[in-house]
Amino acid sequence: MSGYARAAYALGAEVSGSDTANGPYLERLRADGVLEAHVGHRAENVPAGDGFELVYSSAVGDDNVERRTARERGVPERPRAELLAQLTGLRRTIAVAGTHGKTTTSSMIVHALRGVDLDKSPSVRFDRAKVAAIFENPGIHVVRVTSSRQRGRRFAHVRLEVSDIRKLPAARVFSWASIRFDRMGELYRFREDLGASANKPVGDVGWKGSELVGFRLHLPSKIAYHNAGEDNLLRGNILAWEQPLADRLAGQPLEMEARMEPTSILYRTLWLFVGSMAAAFTMLALIIWWVVKKGKDRIGEATK
Repeated sequence: MSGYARAAYALGAEVSGSDTANGPYLERLRADGVLEAHVGHRAENVPAGDGFELVYSSAVGDDNVERRTARERGVPERPRAELLAQLTGLRRTIAVAGTHGKTTTSSMIVHALRGVDLDKSPSVRFDRAKVAAIFENPGIHVVRVTSSRQRGRRFAHVRLEVSDIRKLPAARVFSWASIRFDRMGELYRFREDLGASANKPVGDVGWKGSELVGFRLHLPSKIAYHNAGEDNLLRGNILAWEQPLADRLAGQPLEMEARMEPTSILYRTLWLFVGSMAAAFTMLALIIWWVVKKGKDRIGEATK
């Protein structure tokens, strides 16, 4: 069930769950911020309100206390096979069946597919459609793909529009990332954990390993906390994390976290602009009133 939880979370769903005992799968779900799973089945584990559904495995019978609670409240139930059908309906699927070796075979397929198959030669025509196809995914729209050359190397620039930032890891080019965006008290928290890449061999492309891989985050509001290091904050709401290319290729994890205020900087700027304009008009009105008053006083003195 942990795989279903991760898939639903990557697609933007809020996930909760429970199991009869604690274990490494639950620990990894907690560590990755997917959900805080309950240990033990209890009626209070079923979330309050409505607008959600309960998915259960074949090991959970009809008399399970959480299933009974869900039925009494009119919460829709579905076996995990139905959720699997929904997930596989979102994209092309490779199904692995059999008695033995399913996990091994599936892992080998994932390892083969995770990498990006592009010709790295600078002399080869840049295939924008192929690059765009790597990023396209439900909830992810490729706006523009361009390329540039610098010091004999080719760079691809991809601009995306994403309906929910948490859906990015669903695209295979971002599958090594885990993204969380939620409320933490009075602040909003963004966290991205970078794991190992596919690390497919690319041949001799001039990499030395000392190059820096950079990640820049431009947030919409004032940043209250971040782990990007001292003197990193740029213009109040821009952060940058860097990692040597050798460490990135070796799969060294990188944790990026920032907490921001709920009010947008643009919203504050607009209110500051409105306030400044109001103050300017008020000052102008006072000046006009003072000039008119002085003029009337002088006219009155001249007529005496």
